[in-house]
Amino acid sequence: MFKLVKTNQKFRRLAAALFVSEVGSWFSYMLLIVLTYSSTKSLLTTMGVTGSLSIGSLIGGAVAGVFIENKRPVKVIVTTNIVSAIGICSLYFLPNYLWIYFIAAFFLALVSSFRNPAFNKFIVDIVDKENLMDANATFQTTRELVKIIGPGLAATVLAVLPESEKNLGFVIDAVTYVIASTFLMGVLFKNIEGTKISVEKNKNTQTFWQRWVEGLAPAKSPVIISILMMYVFIMFGIAGVDVTFTAHVNTSGYEAEFVGYILGALSCGMILTSIFGSKYIKKLSLHVQLGGATAGLGLFYMGIGLSGSLYFMMVSAFFLGIFNSTFNISASTFWQTAIPYDQLGRFFSVITSFLSTITLIGMGLNGFIGTISSASFVILICGIMILFSGVISLFVIMRLSEEDQVEVLEEKVN
Repeated sequence: MFKLVKTNQKFRRLAAALFVSEVGSWFSYMLLIVLTYSSTKSLLTTMGVTGSLSIGSLIGGAVAGVFIENKRPVKVIVTTNIVSAIGICSLYFLPNYLWIYFIAAFFLALVSSFRNPAFNKFIVDIVDKENLMDANATFQTTRELVKIIGPGLAATVLAVLPESEKNLGFVIDAVTYVIASTFLMGVLFKNIEGTKISVEKNKNTQTFWQRWVEGLAPAKSPVIISILMMYVFIMFGIAGVDVTFTAHVNTSGYEAEFVGYILGALSCGMILTSIFGSKYIKKLSLHVQLGGATAGLGLFYMGIGLSGSLYFMMVSAFFLGIFNSTFNISASTFWQTAIPYDQLGRFFSVITSFLSTITLIGMGLNGFIGTISSASFVILICGIMILFSGVISLFVIMRLSEEDQVEVLEEKVN
């Protein structure tokens, strides 16, 4: 992983851009939440801001892939960064009206939905196939570090700012997007050796709907269906995990704040696996990488729900992080290598939108079940579902050799 960062300048620029922009995003996210709650004192209204983010992602994800498929990924990333910077910075000058925050949250999520599929295509452009797993491990590490650094840094800076100047947090976020764009400017104005060009037959005669459906053609593969099934159960199960973990810790006789130890152990497992695990993960067969990782994820998720001991929950969370990181790295690498390049943006975009919907449904159902039973029961049931999906997929994928997997996938796509 470190070798890739050291030797690949384009990849290094992309990793730096991701880190800076995602750290800055915490400033806007926390401000939208804090300012909304401060003005309304309503938990439901404040949750509406996160709802606007989800709706923006759903709508954008459903269509973004079609629009960006034949564009240079780096151009899309830089453009969306600049648009995000302008939109975020404008909040500093606009009045603090609630409806503006709802629109801003929707807009930012909508723009981001164009950036995400382009990001995955750009990785394929600048990283050799044999190094893709190391690349995804690097980005997994970056995102986990951002989860640790971002909230604390944003909270510290916003706490120091006087009440009348807290809106400067929006400007800080906008600046980070501009900085991220400058990292990629050198790549934008150069031709990337080996860059793939999306060439679609009958492009001019295809309707938007036909291109959208064509992007989902790989989903007909039994291997991809199996992987998507694991994704669905994982996203459904971990929806609102911070809330369920907090409630479980509290009902186990500890202060609710102690959930931080569990989430810290989870992040530790993910970071260590991302940094040191990719060279071992790539040696495993696909069914073990994905099905085995999902089964392990479900098993240790159940372990947290079954235990009333904080120490056992922390140990379970650590191993949960290991298997979660393994699945994320393996799945991302599989998509980038198995999905045809000229369908990759559309596929990523729509699947992301679909999984966001699953997450919203999961949050609602998990919250409802938790109110009539207990948080530990919700964690246990979700863990069983994840474990079950992993075991099923383990045997489904194992039935096909790697050659068969490629053959079946190509047949379904063509």
